[in-house]
Amino acid sequence: SNIGIAVHAAVQYLTEGTLDWDTVAEEAMPYVVGAEMWMKEQGFVSLAQEGQGIHTINGMSYGYMFDHRGTMEYRGRQRQCILDLKTTVATSPTWKLQTAAYALAAPKLPAGERYLRCILQLKADGTFRPHYFEDRQDEMSWQYALYVAIWMINHGVASLEK
Repeated sequence: SNIGIAVHAAVQYLTEGTLDWDTVAEEAMPYVVGAEMWMKEQGFVSLAQEGQGIHTINGMSYGYMFDHRGTMEYRGRQRQCILDLKTTVATSPTWKLQTAAYALAAPKLPAGERYLRCILQLKADGTFRPHYFEDRQDEMSWQYALYVAIWMINHGVASLEK
């Protein structure tokens, strides 16, 4: 959506410290303010924005584009975090797999450390709802789904054509 595009751009500039608030579209403003409030409350520091590429795992390649990779305070300790912004009203169970795919593609962390995955659902009234994901099974579930999708394409059951 146009609001989503405007919000993503503004929040990227916000985290880079270059946002000119006068350029934020009026309809996007409450979403951006909500993101700023959450980031301040959590001490979120964005280390990379709009990261994209192709990642290969177990011989299977997939494209990704995460919104932010950074650090934040979570349950009393500093965590490495994958953050994705949503301006949608509805939630989706696929967010777990989406963020798992991003975590698999992100730089490896020291042994025993895992990325906290977060969807920040921004609302039109300036409020927000964070969704945190830590289930280790999400990464395996993503790999199984990827395998099935590739199998279906390779066997003519599905295609990448629209």
